[in-house]
Amino acid sequence: LFVGAWLTEGCGDCTTNGCKNACCVLDQNYYAAEAACAADNARLCTVEELEAGCAGYNGCGHNADYLWSSTPCSVDNTEDAQRLAAKLILGTSEFRTTADNRLLSTPRVPMPDIQSQGRPYKAVILFFMDGGADTHNLVVPHSNCAASDMYAQYQEVRGVGDGGMALMPNQLLPINLPAGSQPCDTFGMHYKLPNLKQMFDDGDLSFYADIGALVEPLTLQEYRAKSKRMPGNLGSHAHQTKTAMNVHAQFTGAKGILGRIVDALSTQDNAYRSAAFSIVGNQKATQGDRAPTYIHFRRGIAEFVQYGQIAHHYHNISALESLSLFANTWAESLASTLVASRTIAELYAAGDTTESFSIYCPKLVSCTLADQLKAVAKMMSVREQSGNEREVYLVSMGTYDYHQDTRGLFANSMEVVDSSIAAFKREMVNQGIWDNVVIATASDFGRSLTSNGLGTDHAWSGN
Repeated sequence: LFVGAWLTEGCGDCTTNGCKNACCVLDQNYYAAEAACAADNARLCTVEELEAGCAGYNGCGHNADYLWSSTPCSVDNTEDAQRLAAKLILGTSEFRTTADNRLLSTPRVPMPDIQSQGRPYKAVILFFMDGGADTHNLVVPHSNCAASDMYAQYQEVRGVGDGGMALMPNQLLPINLPAGSQPCDTFGMHYKLPNLKQMFDDGDLSFYADIGALVEPLTLQEYRAKSKRMPGNLGSHAHQTKTAMNVHAQFTGAKGILGRIVDALSTQDNAYRSAAFSIVGNQKATQGDRAPTYIHFRRGIAEFVQYGQIAHHYHNISALESLSLFANTWAESLASTLVASRTIAELYAAGDTTESFSIYCPKLVSCTLADQLKAVAKMMSVREQSGNEREVYLVSMGTYDYHQDTRGLFANSMEVVDSSIAAFKREMVNQGIWDNVVIATASDFGRSLTSNGLGTDHAWSGN
């Protein structure tokens, strides 16, 4: 009898409720729990008792999934009702939005569950380099340039010596291009990216130079004259993060690029069964018509531990359509999240990886990217069980806001990126889907080509 997670307040006093050692025994299956309680003259609670909250404070739990009780169904109904009412209020559209929630008489129709047609699996992972990464040192001109010595120009602009930002020739990993296909036949990658360099040589990696937010094309003169439309608040982390995550420079309120991808795939003719996942919480990139699933890279997917007790109340609260778009959005998100917290959480828990994702972590930088990509790979490992044909994921690492970088922070962060993506590739190869997965990078904005003497400042575009 699976009854969900009914008790959050604890097991109760094991010496007085009749369960004795059985009441707090963990890691036992249902039948072992039933036998343990029976040995103490205890019984399992019925579903009706649990839904009524009768196990509160006198029940015994198994991993917060099973409860049993040896006492009659008697609780302080007033106290329980007040607690339940408070929880239900937190789930209402009136509490969560500022709009007037005028309910209609028509039931809210849940978004249809799209069935898989067994088409080949594909996924996109957006790796967001939080803080404005100085990607002008990610790939730079090296040699064999057609018009001029562009590496010398790079050194001149970025600066060398104390306070300079230019990488020296021995800090570049040369990559060769077909003759005449680019301004230089040889570029250099950052010396901390040997694995990514190998991916480029293998045809698994591409660079796009000088990417930034634009509303419409403009020249330097038009920019200075302000005669063309431009993204608002250039240089602002908050505004440009939204712009980078929704790829809609003239409207920061637009939904996220990953969320819109899932919306398009899910609503087109011959729709794909698609899903969005964020490993870094509630972010603009995964916002769409369908609520994304949040996966914590260490704790996994948080389940609603009182699903069986109050979920049906939440479903009732959100059952009718509203004149308010905000209220409808909240209601749909609540309903879909309640289901996802159980079904997807169970799938994720069953996933696994063959790669350990254990990397060397340099000092003074975040090293969670490997753990985030492991969570992605774990979810991907159960793609056949989920039936998803298309998936999108958001991971991030930061901060790259290095106005001062006298201790090699950018170089250390590149080392983490290189080793994390290398581990992810090995796992994808093991799963047989490396050629079905794309990792794209983005950042708030680029950084100034010139040094401020200690680091670089906010700018516009980057590589």
